[in-house]
Amino acid sequence: MKRQKAVARHVRACAIVSALAIGAFTAQSVQAATYEYTGATFSSNFAPYDTSMNISGAFDVASPLSSSMSLTDISGSLTSFSFFTGVRTFETGDDVNNFSLATDVTGAIVGWEINIDDNAWYVSMSSSSSPKDRTRNMGPGGGDAYNYTAGSWAIAPVPLPAGFWFLMAALGGLVVLAQRRRVVLPTALENAGGFGQPS
Repeated sequence: MKRQKAVARHVRACAIVSALAIGAFTAQSVQAATYEYTGATFSSNFAPYDTSMNISGAFDVASPLSSSMSLTDISGSLTSFSFFTGVRTFETGDDVNNFSLATDVTGAIVGWEINIDDNAWYVSMSSSSSPKDRTRNMGPGGGDAYNYTAGSWAIAPVPLPAGFWFLMAALGGLVVLAQRRRVVLPTALENAGGFGQPS
């Protein structure tokens, strides 16, 4: 009887752990999203830029973008960003003048108007204006580059949250306990004379 109670306690405890793990997994499933941008190489340039360079980078938001979103400025929702032009990096802390995005029914980015500057330097990316991508230094040294081909966006793969592996471990524990219970309970009944014993 004591062994039966002990097994039952273990099963209940593991069930509670599993429920907590499921909650953790669910909470972490709605997590930060990273969107990556790859621009076409520049078609026109002035040093220090050249036509092998392009604009690339990414931005983070606390949760995935809404689907079927019309062009909307999400600058207030950015948690971080970084874009490299081949010469200069624009990142969190630089002035965001516009960060408008539009999405399709799947939440993929299909329209954008982005403009960021850092003192005399600026970078812009657009899906509709011309040029599409442009970066320029209006200060000493100069430098200008642009193209007329829109870049592309992709959402970065999201790693499985820690809660998922915790859940798998908890479920594995349940399986082990269930197997033990199948063995322990019949044995306990046999020892008590209530299972497979003649009267």
